[in-house]
Amino acid sequence: MSEKKRFLLAISTTNQHFLPIPTPLNSFAIGRPDGKPAAGAEALNTFRGTNTALAAFIELAEEVKAEISCPLPALLRRVDR
Repeated sequence: MSEKKRFLLAISTTNQHFLPIPTPLNSFAIGRPDGKPAAGAEALNTFRGTNTALAAFIELAEEVKAEISCPLPALLRRVDR
């Protein structure tokens, strides 16, 4: 009997300028009116099929029928200088 596979998926992007400014959690809530980043099952639904690295790992995990956890995909909104 084989063990069920488990995938913990995460993604993190940062501001390329590395500005010394605080980064509040709502900075990672791109396109979300509530100001909170997607998490868990909602994150999987948000990123599934988006042609991103995270979407590729979601697809792979689903192909092997793995248990998937995606606590907080952190895509940072761009901050201009």
